[in-house]
Amino acid sequence: MKREFRLRKTKDIQRLRSEGKAFSNRYLVLLVREQPGDGDFSQEVSPTRVGVITGKRIGNAVTRNKVKRRIQAVITQLYAALPTQYDFLLLARKPIVGASYQEIELAVISLLQRAKFLDGNYVQP
Repeated sequence: MKREFRLRKTKDIQRLRSEGKAFSNRYLVLLVREQPGDGDFSQEVSPTRVGVITGKRIGNAVTRNKVKRRIQAVITQLYAALPTQYDFLLLARKPIVGASYQEIELAVISLLQRAKFLDGNYVQP
């Protein structure tokens, strides 16, 4: 995922964790929040930003990075279908370690559908 599409600043992540709407399933927690605007209508549309957090509870660094890469790969495929001017944060849960790529993909898609960001007829490209 390109750098400009990643949620990286601590204050943005903290704001999303405190003010975002949460959706969860067995493998992930999804936090969603509309990006704050300045009220200035001359600005361009902000791109959607996505962050992925895998805590130490998930496992060692190798395991955390593997899980993070899989989640980011799914998000990269779905990015074009996401609306602009939103921040998304995906928090990995412990059972994701034993999940296959397809299970992670289904988990992300189901969360986005439940949050009404993907329609129910979404088909993998």
